[in-house]
Amino acid sequence: MRQVSCTYCQYSSKYDAFCAGETPNVFNPAFAGGALMDINLYNLYFVYGLFGSPQKLAYHAHRHPNGIDTSGVLVMEYPDFVCQCTGAKDCQGENGAAILGEKGRILLHGSANMCPRVTVVTQDGGQAFDLQNGETAWYHEMQGIAKLVAAGDYRACWKRLEDTVAVVGLLEQARRSAGIVFPGIDAV
Repeated sequence: MRQVSCTYCQYSSKYDAFCAGETPNVFNPAFAGGALMDINLYNLYFVYGLFGSPQKLAYHAHRHPNGIDTSGVLVMEYPDFVCQCTGAKDCQGENGAAILGEKGRILLHGSANMCPRVTVVTQDGGQAFDLQNGETAWYHEMQGIAKLVAAGDYRACWKRLEDTVAVVGLLEQARRSAGIVFPGIDAV
């Protein structure tokens, strides 16, 4: 593997009001708003789920005068590759992810939080996979959680909680690297 790239850019339904001088919660530092926390976290969680914690990370944000990020690029360094995660609430993009290597690539079509369709392309050709199998986006996630609870696999449940806590730590590190301050959190 050489490069990983994730994009989740969704023009916020609240962005026009924000530009007009209102401060919806999703763009309010007091409510931990912004693109990193609301959109780019899905890219980060996707990458973390596949590769774990990076050795190093830095978030480069487009910031509004109120200090919140409306878009940005999170760069994560791993021992053998670099990953970039682009997240935006101030523009629309073609969402997806690409894992690129010397012998091929894996392309995720759609946002990382939904994983609707994947194409695997090797030197011999490519094959697409529908990961939803006609179900709603959250069906498989809920089925997985239900199976863990029904089986009494609390170790796996705790592992997922630990992963969530680790991702929150990475989000905090990323926003601080960009100088984004949340008054209610950073004052504590």
